[in-house]
Amino acid sequence: MFGAQNNPTRVLLLLVLTALVGAPLRSMAQRPPHVPTEEELRQEQTGVKADPERGYQARSVETVQSWTHDAMTWVKELLQAIHLTPARLALGLGLLGSFYTLGKNKRLVRWAVMAGLSYLLAIVGICAMVFHWPYWN
Repeated sequence: MFGAQNNPTRVLLLLVLTALVGAPLRSMAQRPPHVPTEEELRQEQTGVKADPERGYQARSVETVQSWTHDAMTWVKELLQAIHLTPARLALGLGLLGSFYTLGKNKRLVRWAVMAGLSYLLAIVGICAMVFHWPYWN
């Protein structure tokens, strides 16, 4: 196409094309990625999408997920208000269950299971407090 001769207009044309194609690529490479806000992330995870093509079942599942998220947030705020951490709650429930099953016949499966879960909750609560587990304290 260009042949053996070195035509300055062809070289200039190549430089202009390179600049036109390279500029958008450089600008896209320098642009930071979009980081969604907490509200956008929550809406993406649990919010009801505004799409009329979605069926009733999809909307109802998203609504229940939103309710579940709101309920978990409410419980978390309530526990923070009374300074009750999950580790303290696990330890309290474990001790309460252990005292409740103290005089029960452990040969019956229901009492054995309740006692075992109570001991497990108490041990997990103590370990979370002693070892400072991040999501438990």
